[in-house]
Amino acid sequence: MNGTELGRKRFLRIMNALATKEIDPAELKRMRDENRPFQLVDIREPYEAEICTLGGDLIPMGEVLDRLGELRKDVPVVMHCRSGSRATAMIEALSSRYGFTNLINLKGGILAYAHSAMNLRDRIKLYLKGMAMGAADTVPGVSGGTIAFISGIYEELIDSIGSIGFETLVTLRKQGVAAAWRQINGNFLVTLLAGIATSIVLLVRPITWMLKNEPVLLWSFFFGLIGASVWLCGRLVRKWTVGPFIGFLIGTCAAIAVGLLNASPGSDGPLFFFLAGSVAICAMILPGISGSFILLLLGAYGPVLNAVKEFDLSIIVVFAAGCVVGLMAFSRLLGWMFNHHHDLTVASLSGFLLGSLTIIWPWKEVRSVKTVHSGRPDEHLEPFLTSNVWPSDFNAITEMDTLLGITDKEPQVFLAILLMLFGAALLLGLEYVGSARR
Repeated sequence: MNGTELGRKRFLRIMNALATKEIDPAELKRMRDENRPFQLVDIREPYEAEICTLGGDLIPMGEVLDRLGELRKDVPVVMHCRSGSRATAMIEALSSRYGFTNLINLKGGILAYAHSAMNLRDRIKLYLKGMAMGAADTVPGVSGGTIAFISGIYEELIDSIGSIGFETLVTLRKQGVAAAWRQINGNFLVTLLAGIATSIVLLVRPITWMLKNEPVLLWSFFFGLIGASVWLCGRLVRKWTVGPFIGFLIGTCAAIAVGLLNASPGSDGPLFFFLAGSVAICAMILPGISGSFILLLLGAYGPVLNAVKEFDLSIIVVFAAGCVVGLMAFSRLLGWMFNHHHDLTVASLSGFLLGSLTIIWPWKEVRSVKTVHSGRPDEHLEPFLTSNVWPSDFNAITEMDTLLGITDKEPQVFLAILLMLFGAALLLGLEYVGSARR
C-alpha cells in the first residue's frame, strides 16, 4: 500500500469520525501511535482522573462552558468520560449552541478503552471478582451487588447492563456484531458472568454445607467483609454535605426495614410473578440486599424454586420477563444517578451496606420452618424465617430447633470475631494493594 492510499484511508477514518461524532478505542490508539494532531479532553471529575487517566487535558463537565477557549478548533477534539454518556451530551450541547464541528466522542469512554487493552492478567482478576459475586449470591441474605460494589466494578456493571436495549439492536443492524458487542461492553460482561457461573457450580455445595453446619462462622466472615466495605465505600463520597448524609441515613433505614419485614403469603397469578421478578432483580444488583431474600418476603421464593425444579415454563417465562424489564429499567436509573448525583448515590448505597449488617448478623433464632421435597422420600424441614439474637441467648433450644432436630448450639464467639476481623482485613488488604498499583 503506497503513502497516498494510506493517507486517504486515514483521512476517511477521520472524516467518518467527525460525521458520526464518535470514535472507537482502536481508532484512538491508531491516532496516538501515528502521532496525528488532535486534542484529548477528559470531562470527568478530578477524583475519577486520579483513579486512571488517558492523559490529555482535564476539563470537568461542569467547567467546560467556562473554559471553551481551551478547546482547539484547528484539530479534532476527542472528548471522553467514564462510559461515553456524559461526553455525548456535552458534544451535542457544544455543537448545537456554540457551533463546534470538530468534537468527537470516545465510544464507551475510558472503560471501553481500558477493556480493549485488557490483558490476560486483567481478565483473570475480573473473572475472580465474578467468582466472588457468585459465591455471595449462593448465600441467602448476601447480594452479589455488594461484592461488585466493594470490588470497584459496580458502576461499570450498571453502565454495561444499562447499555443493553433497543439501541443495541439498531447498532447490530447498522454496524454489525462487533460494534454492538463493544456498545454493551461484551468482553467485560462475558468474563464476569463466566466467573459467576463457575462459582455457583463449584461453591454451591460447600457454601450450602457451611450454611447448614457452621452458619455462625460463615455469616461472621461476611459480616466483617461488609462492615469494612461501609468505610471504604464511604470514602468514595467526595464531599459529605446534607444531601449525601440524608441519603446515607435513608439507605441504612431502608435496609434495616427490609430485614424486619415479615413474609407475605404470595399469589399464583402471572402478574405477581412478573412483579416479583422485577423487584427481586433490582434487589440483586443493589449492594446489601439479596434477591432471594426479597423473593422470600414476597412469598415467591418457594413457588419460583419449584417452578425451576419442575421446569414449569408458565411461571419461569413470566418471572424471567419481569427480571429483564426490572434489570433494564433499574440499571438505567442507577446509571443516571451515578452520572448526575454521584455523591448522593454512593452515600445511599453505603447506607444500604450498613443497614444490611442487621440481615447478616451471625447469631439468629429460627422463627418458622418450611417443608422441603414434600411427599418425596427425602422430605425434610428447613429454617424459613429467622430473627437476630445476642450471642448470650443463642444457646437456648427453641421449639423450632427441636422440630429441626437441633439439640445443641454454640455461639462460637471467639472464632466468629476472628472471622469478622479476617473478612475486614482481607478487604482492606486488597484495597491497599489495589491503591498501591493504581
